Amino acid sequence: MKVSLEINSDDTISQVKQKVEKLIQVKTENQELFLGNKQLKDNLKVTDYKIGSDENIRLVRKAEGGIQVFVKDTVPTSTKSSTAIIINPSSTVHDLKKKYNERTAFPIEHQRLIFKGKQLEDDRKLSEYKIKHESCIHLVARLPGGF
Repeated sequence: MKVSLEINSDDTISQVKQKVEKLIQVKTENQELFLGNKQLKDNLKVTDYKIGSDENIRLVRKAEGGIQVFVKDTVPTSTKSSTAIIINPSSTVHDLKKKYNERTAFPIEHQRLIFKGKQLEDDRKLSEYKIKHESCIHLVARLPGGF
């Protein structure tokens, strides 16, 4: 869904979120706003991000009870980007891999996820690894026939 919103250059991102809430009834605490891949901080102003009238701000809706994690693609042949995924902390690592696959089409069987230097096991819950809101998880490719 795409909506137009009138904002002022001196509005804070928090004020922009309030306008979004009035327009589409998504509570401010359930909103994450992005310009490109950069998450916008509530206390900064529209001018701080140099947001022009022709630019699109992307809204990511936080799931109730969910957390947002970032999967950082470290594959040498890729764009080395981060993908934001909203997931429940009680979900398994395999669930996270499925969500990442849905967003990027990167095959589940080639995904190896690393958090704080540890490889994550498919059947374990994210909460077991103390993965929290805005944690960064690294993706390393598991090559067929490789180690």
